[in-house]
Amino acid sequence: MADLKKGTDTEILGSIPVKKDERKGRRGRKKFNRDLMRLLLEAGKSAVDVADHMGCNARIVRDYRKELVAAGVLDQDKKGKNGIVESTFDKECISARGMTYLQFLKKDWKTPSTPYNKAKTYWEGIWEMPSLHRMMNEKDPLAEELAIIWDDHFGEDKGRRRYRKKLIRPFFRFVKRYDIEKEWFSMDNQSDPRNIRKIPAIGFSNFPKDLQEAINEFERIYGKLAGTWLRTKICLQGRTGNRKEERGMLGLSKDSRKKSWLVFHGSADRFTGNVFEKMGQDWPITWIPKDIRQELYEIFENGESEFYFPWSRKKKGELSKAWRVISKEYTGEELTFHDMRKVSATWFFAAGVPVESAVNLNIGWSDYSTAITHYFEMRNLLKKSERAAYLANIPEWFLDELDEYRREEYWLNLPRPQGGPPGRANHPGGR
Repeated sequence: MADLKKGTDTEILGSIPVKKDERKGRRGRKKFNRDLMRLLLEAGKSAVDVADHMGCNARIVRDYRKELVAAGVLDQDKKGKNGIVESTFDKECISARGMTYLQFLKKDWKTPSTPYNKAKTYWEGIWEMPSLHRMMNEKDPLAEELAIIWDDHFGEDKGRRRYRKKLIRPFFRFVKRYDIEKEWFSMDNQSDPRNIRKIPAIGFSNFPKDLQEAINEFERIYGKLAGTWLRTKICLQGRTGNRKEERGMLGLSKDSRKKSWLVFHGSADRFTGNVFEKMGQDWPITWIPKDIRQELYEIFENGESEFYFPWSRKKKGELSKAWRVISKEYTGEELTFHDMRKVSATWFFAAGVPVESAVNLNIGWSDYSTAITHYFEMRNLLKKSERAAYLANIPEWFLDELDEYRREEYWLNLPRPQGGPPGRANHPGGR
């Protein structure tokens, strides 16, 4: 039987001759209590749990477990309960599917490294290196057992649970366990709701005027460009651009072939923009008010080949904090840049733009229910009189050239000119 006394491998097995030029940079293996490690392994603890307890690397525990099995101290089936394999994550994936998990993710994910690393961490950590061959077998309960283990680890963490589900669910598609993905990792699972941030104040009649004052103060402190950027964000309904992943409206460019950039073609009235968004969505920019368009064109003409909006750069952290403070002071609500999407949707509704048009105008939403549930603050604007009072406070720069998107009923409800024909008298081209 092997000697199980406490000490490093060198102390137990003797020193291994090392050439002088190979000695540089080598520190040796950390000392650990072998008796305690043996007791933990005999109790059925995983290599990761033992490593955390002992303060060492899990590889050391696995190596020592092999020594114990070879010495007859530990039974082969004491290694774990999940069909543990002695292989790396990539080799196991290739063995099961003929490709690595990273190769599988590259088909659908723009930045596959994040879900890959998360799955690898779970596979090695909380799942203790299970056999993917067993997971792919629908008659084997292993896949569901792993889903239960995952739920035990992250079920109480509501803040990050949804994000983790989004990253790990492709792994069950990879092993062709669509049943497990649907049952345990569906994003619309009722036991895993997303908190809906509601800002009722956006629907109050004085909100547009208060917000305009906040934008003016923001512009006064950070300059004309800051005001233009913020007004542009409201008009485009844009998410905060992600410069690293090249998605979201990033800024102005002179290369019309690139996505996520706004491009002008010789004048302020001729523009194109094709925004690459999350989940592979592609949104065209269809409408920009005249005043905002002119401001952007001046920046475009005087700028370099590419000009990033501040929410796509490092400065967005500073601007975001400042905007929270300023918006709180003027509107009574601490607003984020992303909350400007709620402002856009609500202003469109008050201006007579139908929901089916608003959700597709510029960078919109994939479905009506998501838009109405999360973004339209219109509960206070259901009455015609309330919408009229609200509309009177919406800045003119937002309403410019919006007529073509409004409902027919909007024009029918406008006040009729004295002595003029009823109905379409005020409709552009209605005479």
